[in-house]
Amino acid sequence: MEPEIQDLSDPQAVRILTTLAKNVPAPGGEEVELTAEFREALARELEVQPQGQPASDGDVAREALGLLARHDKLGPVVTAMVENPTPTRMAWDPASAMVLGAAVVMVLKTHFEISRDARGRWTFHAKSPALDKGLLKGFVEKLLSWIPPGRYGP
Repeated sequence: MEPEIQDLSDPQAVRILTTLAKNVPAPGGEEVELTAEFREALARELEVQPQGQPASDGDVAREALGLLARHDKLGPVVTAMVENPTPTRMAWDPASAMVLGAAVVMVLKTHFEISRDARGRWTFHAKSPALDKGLLKGFVEKLLSWIPPGRYGP
């Protein structure tokens, strides 16, 4: 499935991921926003840094789809959507970045139990010990490169 996901255009990858986010509820738990504090905690947890090159919306969406394709319940849905992408109809608008942000949170919550401890620090517990941490690190590196400071808060 990986080559097919990597072959998606930016608009196709974003459309598939945001369609999933609109139709598949994120797992419950702590309310998550992609704030600087949250991003720093996630980077510390996975020991990653932003890549030198800024990531596009499509880069982040393809990484997220790669993770979801390995999920036992969402994998078949991702495969079907990737194999039959809808044609590009219109240009991507900036407001859609917020929907992509919600999709990113859905992906993170699919793979982690996310909570805050008594001191307000973020904690992450992998839901599946079998999850390839390298895949998750790749996604988080793209995520950190995609969100410049101030895009979703300080």
